[in-house]
Amino acid sequence: MPIKFRCNYCRQFLGISRNRAGGVVDCPTCGRTIRVPELDGSLAPVPAPGLNSDDEHLARALDELGALAQIDLLALPAAEDLEEPDDEIPQPLPEPVPMEIPIPITPAVVSLDLPATSASPDPAQGPRADLLAELAAASPREFTTAPPGPPPSSNLSRGLLIAAFAPVVTLIIGLGLGWLIGSLSSRASQSAVDAAVPPAVAETAARVRGRISYQTAEGTIEPDVGAAVVLLPDHWDAVNRLSPAGFRPADAEPDQEFIAAAITGMGGRLGFTNAAGEFELPTSSAATYRLLVLSRLSARSDAATITPDDLATLRGYLQDPEATLGQRSYVLKTIEVRDHAETVWDHQFTTE
Repeated sequence: MPIKFRCNYCRQFLGISRNRAGGVVDCPTCGRTIRVPELDGSLAPVPAPGLNSDDEHLARALDELGALAQIDLLALPAAEDLEEPDDEIPQPLPEPVPMEIPIPITPAVVSLDLPATSASPDPAQGPRADLLAELAAASPREFTTAPPGPPPSSNLSRGLLIAAFAPVVTLIIGLGLGWLIGSLSSRASQSAVDAAVPPAVAETAARVRGRISYQTAEGTIEPDVGAAVVLLPDHWDAVNRLSPAGFRPADAEPDQEFIAAAITGMGGRLGFTNAAGEFELPTSSAATYRLLVLSRLSARSDAATITPDDLATLRGYLQDPEATLGQRSYVLKTIEVRDHAETVWDHQFTTE
């Protein structure tokens, strides 16, 4: 499976063989020199261009370049005779399209065991026929011994009336019970959904904003565009930890949305700096937070490692702090946020 990544300059989606991990290649779209990410996602800076006059390979290449003046251009092979491009060169890939998987919805069916009815019931069939046969077989003495009441003809009419309307009454009762059960189930389901959705962020004036910049190799100060700014709660005692995917601008949008939702569920916020290097994160309440900034354009040197204290703190929130930070410069601070107040925090990454 090839390594898939984006060009740092033109954002072209590229793919290249895994054996070129960590190497330096040229983007086939814009021609700029870029670094291929490592297999763990880390990205080292591209070395500054320069010429080494003592390099034997460079001297040999210059000799061969000078010999090109003596090559007969007519003797060059035709375009169709040239070999196909090597898979070591990055190839543009189509933009990934998220696949929508339809979820089948099975409607709930309430089964009511109701007696079968017809539009025009026949008195000569079913339970009423048995009732008529029983009444016809009864002797007059059985009626005379019964408690005082309406004459036999009235009892017969009442029995026929009850038998005729019994299925209708049963149907009405069954439909009423079905509606009541469905209503209660719907309310219980809605209550469960409402309980699972986290409450919205309260409309307060509390927020954290600032500007992230970095120092270039030439010494100029530029905005750190696309730097990740993470606001985490001061303590997190749950078992779940945040995965590395989603903290970088080049990560897939679903991964970024998933991590942002997870951080919001923890009581924090995730954002990326704009073209001016600025960010703004609203907070749900006044509290103490851990502010983690991951640079996008500034890399740590090989000698600069994650401090043991920072590593111990980040392991309380991240599954793999080393993979999440990679070779990017970072800063981890503790800040206090007050209600109806604005906390301004700026930072500049310098070359080490």
